[in-house]
Amino acid sequence: MDASTTATEQENQCECSRYSVLVNLRKAANGDLEWDEELTTGCAATARKLFAQGHDAKLKSFLIRAGAAGHEVQRNEGGMTSVADAATHANRYSFGHMISRRNRARRSQGCRKGRAAGV
Repeated sequence: MDASTTATEQENQCECSRYSVLVNLRKAANGDLEWDEELTTGCAATARKLFAQGHDAKLKSFLIRAGAAGHEVQRNEGGMTSVADAATHANRYSFGHMISRRNRARRSQGCRKGRAAGV
């Protein structure tokens, strides 16, 4: 890093690239846990700020879909992984309130459809 570059101007991993969801987690015959697929935002960008331009919306969309599907979301930072529901992770950001409200609405729509179909 050159002397004229400050810490805030340094390119860092975009925040949205730290998130993933493991789909269809199950116990294998040997007792280990396996999953069919790991879903991510697909981001490989770097950023001078927390997010690359427009990637806060990319993360918000990812968390809404993960929360609506009822998936646990992983956040990896520096080798440390934290697992929580989408709304808990979203509360770190200014859009956090939108995730919990949106996912509650989607779940209640599913319940209404289920009741109408006799489920």
